[in-house]
Amino acid sequence: MRTSVILTSVGVSALILAPSLYFHQSFPLTPSAPALAMDETKAVSPPRPRLIAVRPRDHLPVGQEDPSRASAPDHAGYVVERAAELGDMATTRDPAALNTILSELNNPDPEIRKVALVATVDFGSQDAIPALQNEIDWTSDPQEKIDLQKAINFLQLPPAIPNSSP
Repeated sequence: MRTSVILTSVGVSALILAPSLYFHQSFPLTPSAPALAMDETKAVSPPRPRLIAVRPRDHLPVGQEDPSRASAPDHAGYVVERAAELGDMATTRDPAALNTILSELNNPDPEIRKVALVATVDFGSQDAIPALQNEIDWTSDPQEKIDLQKAINFLQLPPAIPNSSP
């Protein structure tokens, strides 16, 4: 009699315990830690990545001369030459050209940075906006921050729709 009672109770508890273990692993009643973390990230926008760790204008590689400290005639020629190169790159639709233009936003020479900003706006790609926002975070010049924000605002504008009426 005792064995039949024990076997019956073990059988009933196994019938109850087996489905509960199966469904608990398949459909957890409480979300797991990764599920909670995922739900929290949906509510909060992800942080903007830093595009550069060290500013080139602050730390030039060893052996590289700072073009802003060159003599006046050499410097003026450098600025004109680089401005022409950046202007030519702005007329292409090559993503590599945009990357080159955006890299010049970190140039130690403020004149080259201004030319690079104009070239970025002329390129007209919204892909440049994160790099411009990153540059706002890094620059200490208030006027440069304003110019960068104006460029971002311009690039965020919708494209012009041509007039379809004759």
